[in-house]
Amino acid sequence: MESAPIAPQFDYQSDLYIIGETNNGLSPAGLVEAKYPRIDQPYHFSNERNQTVPCDAAATNAAYELTVKLNRAQAEALWTQMKVAYAHAKQSNTGWPDEPKNTFKNDEEDGYHLVKTQKRAIYEAPRQYDATRAQLAADFQLTRGSKVKAAVKLVPYHGMMGTGVSLRLMSVQVVDLAPRQDFVPFAVEDAPPIAPSNANEFDDNPFGSTPSKSDEWGFGA
Repeated sequence: MESAPIAPQFDYQSDLYIIGETNNGLSPAGLVEAKYPRIDQPYHFSNERNQTVPCDAAATNAAYELTVKLNRAQAEALWTQMKVAYAHAKQSNTGWPDEPKNTFKNDEEDGYHLVKTQKRAIYEAPRQYDATRAQLAADFQLTRGSKVKAAVKLVPYHGMMGTGVSLRLMSVQVVDLAPRQDFVPFAVEDAPPIAPSNANEFDDNPFGSTPSKSDEWGFGA
């Protein structure tokens, strides 16, 4: 009886983990939802304004960020590879704790899991692509609720900032762009509208078929 083939293993030091793809059978496929996209320019948290705001790339803690929403199977698969990467790095670093910090959060609305990906602004900004692999403008504003894939590099760390595995965001593929939801600070009033508005609607999905073959940025040809 022939032995079963050995499944390809993920090499965190040289490979990109693509959230939303199978990663050679290590994770379930399925697009993930963009929750808090801040990758059109650098952002940081302002203590003065008590919120995250756009900033210069040289500002303190300036970074590009994208939180994604995963189902349980996707979250468990990613967490498994994060722990493997951490265990490997721990072998050559004395004094590291046994386990990395779990940075996943539960989405109380529907039981999904949220995890943040980011990249410090001192590095090249994450590239953005549409479903046909056409590169989008550097200042393209990804909308909340869009269906995407995110290519990340797993980076184990231990130090003054804590212990864990960061997900360094390298690139994003936008497969289904959600309509922009502008913030309106007013309550709804009991009065007829002045005129219908379709300013926030998209008539067509501008994206093509989803690729399969991987390239250096993590997306297929």
